[in-house]
Amino acid sequence: MMGGKKIVTTADELRALMGEIVEPLRAELANLRPSTPPAVQKRMSPEQAARFLTDQGHPTTRATIYDLVYRRAIPYAKVGHRVVLFRHELLEWLESRTNRPRWCEARTSADQFQARLNKLGKSMGITLTFERDANGCCIRINNRPNVLALGRGPVEMDAYIDGLRDMYLLMKFGNVPE
Repeated sequence: MMGGKKIVTTADELRALMGEIVEPLRAELANLRPSTPPAVQKRMSPEQAARFLTDQGHPTTRATIYDLVYRRAIPYAKVGHRVVLFRHELLEWLESRTNRPRWCEARTSADQFQARLNKLGKSMGITLTFERDANGCCIRINNRPNVLALGRGPVEMDAYIDGLRDMYLLMKFGNVPE
């Protein structure tokens, strides 16, 4: 009811009326949106840097940023009296502070495992094959379906390869050279 009057309309008339109202609003909203996405912010204030580092998985506060700046432990610049931090420098700083455990490094070196196995297998007269699957890593002998060793990760496999080498040297020479 509008002002005590009833308006009777059909569904098609209602759709047309709504279209007359909604379409100009859509055009207005489209004009308000930026046509290109905003560029990645390169310069940051300490507050923004703290939020950025927290988003990167390194929980940090504004006070910590200022402390790191004071100790010159974080890359920064000064523009007048203002502290400015740069996104790419913060990412490099985070990467340089990241300690990677041995298993993480070994996980990327399947070729290195295979090279060690090729060398050991050649001296033993057999074929040793390194494989990685959902269960972890394994070593096969002479491409047979049975597994010579099954480990949960590359660290265990690395130790197993060392053990194979030592056993072979013990059997062949009676001692393990240092």
